[in-house]
Amino acid sequence: MKLIKNKWLLIVVAWWTWLPLVAGLFYLWATHGPFAPNGYGWVYELALGVKAGFLMSNASAGYYILVGALGTIGIALFAVYQPSSWDNNYNGKLKPNRHTWITLAVAGVLAITSVVSLVMIVGWENGKDFGKYYANSTVFYVKDVHDVPDSLKNLATDARFDVDGCDLLGVADVRGCVKQGELPSAGWDGRISSLEGATLAIRRKTDGVQRVSLDEQTVTYLNARGNQSAMWSGVLDGSGKEQSLYGVAEWAGSKDPKVCQFEGQYAIKRAFSGERGNSLGNYIHEKYPNYRWNMSDVWGYCDGDQPIVVIPLTQPMKWLGRSVDTAAGVLVVQGDNGNEPKLTYKPEVKQGEFPGPVYPDSLVAVQREEAKWAAGRKNMDRYSFGYDPSNSEVQSGNPAEYLLRDKTTGRLVFVTPLTLRSSSSEVFVAYSVTYADEVQAGSLNELSIYVLGHNDPRLVNIDQLSAEANDWMAKNAGMFRANQGKLIEFTPIDGDVWRVFGELGGQVVYQLDISASRKIAPVLVSVGAYGDSPTPSQQPGSTAGQSVCGDNIAALDNSALAECLRVVTGEIQSRLQTAGK
Repeated sequence: MKLIKNKWLLIVVAWWTWLPLVAGLFYLWATHGPFAPNGYGWVYELALGVKAGFLMSNASAGYYILVGALGTIGIALFAVYQPSSWDNNYNGKLKPNRHTWITLAVAGVLAITSVVSLVMIVGWENGKDFGKYYANSTVFYVKDVHDVPDSLKNLATDARFDVDGCDLLGVADVRGCVKQGELPSAGWDGRISSLEGATLAIRRKTDGVQRVSLDEQTVTYLNARGNQSAMWSGVLDGSGKEQSLYGVAEWAGSKDPKVCQFEGQYAIKRAFSGERGNSLGNYIHEKYPNYRWNMSDVWGYCDGDQPIVVIPLTQPMKWLGRSVDTAAGVLVVQGDNGNEPKLTYKPEVKQGEFPGPVYPDSLVAVQREEAKWAAGRKNMDRYSFGYDPSNSEVQSGNPAEYLLRDKTTGRLVFVTPLTLRSSSSEVFVAYSVTYADEVQAGSLNELSIYVLGHNDPRLVNIDQLSAEANDWMAKNAGMFRANQGKLIEFTPIDGDVWRVFGELGGQVVYQLDISASRKIAPVLVSVGAYGDSPTPSQQPGSTAGQSVCGDNIAALDNSALAECLRVVTGEIQSRLQTAGK
């Protein structure tokens, strides 16, 4: 009977230890065996995840709870099937003895503990720990810390003054830092076109090229710098087992996009959408297995004739009882005479080194979302503390992280107009601003949330502004509204002035700058058909369009003729309005 006891004891021990033992052996094999470190990227990455599990990060809470659950099952089996746990009763039948009940009670306690741990660690503390990391790099700015806006009251209540670098520091166990400061009034440079319009223009450049398509996630606005005008860019990706990256397209808001191709000395193997040996993602994972990226962060530009693709990176790091993502620098992808891609890793990038963002906008979105924790769990859950981007249809699915250039400093920033969280109101009460042109591996850029004061003119209701813009267009833009034209993508520029784009038949044909307070007269610019050059607003007495129409109408191409017709229609309507006054 002693032998049987020992056998069942060994079974219980094995049940407890097989999972960590197998995981440990796999980690050693993947990191020191034939696949380490530049073999199959997914093997190495999975091994790092296993290692993270032992260090109480990543999904480690679930890992340890699983081990506990297996142990509970093992104890229960030990109690039920061990012969010495049962006694004969007077009828010769077996019944559980005291040892069995004690063992089952221990198993029950372990099971309850596992469930409670799952709820507390995963559903309670795990989420708050995640928010704590990003809250450390979040600052709320107000005009007067002694009179904070209503949306910050729950954070400011009982807050301490002049503590830890903050003018106000909340009392919750998540950092809620408030400083005195105002959103710069100079604003940002306006965009030359909407994201939707740019995507349509660039996509036309891929027509007729098999297995090549614009990856719409990579369409990025590149603000003007030096002698370089503002433009949109997008990565023309290959696919399948053979077609490699095709190139980068740039569109300056008029004419056709310019494409610099991965050919000749810049030829390259692999593509983001490639398969097997043509997969750029696999190749990057093999060379840099510790880093991650989101395809929506990837962008490209043309350095003369050379196409260059930039990948802002993130990396997981241990934080309290879990893992979080932090910035990790950038990876630059270049062609090399048809060989494997030339990858250059830069852990630190300073302002001005690249024409576009080097800090991941997907990481900014996470920081912005986690700002809701700043006043603590109670205020987040019960009072919906925090801010969200607009849900208005007029933003056409592009409501957040606009890459704009500060008119005063020239810095590139991600800007998001914010509404109240869990509110039907579409009034923008705050703006989040994060530097996009610098990054330091292992740290976060500050997320600055500027909360507007009670009477700030930049408190704009986007739906109301849209209604006013549509009304103005109906009166001043010919047949735009009658032809089912629509306004999309409002972006902030100067003070309470916003820029919106008019779309007709899936193509942007107008851009309108309009003041929410009506202090400045609206400015309308007509963007020529098929992306031709913009022309000034058609206002009464304007001479716009004369150079477009020219002296010989028969010599105009179709796009110029369409533009001329639009100008003439606008002029006729303007004269009729003037005659009726």
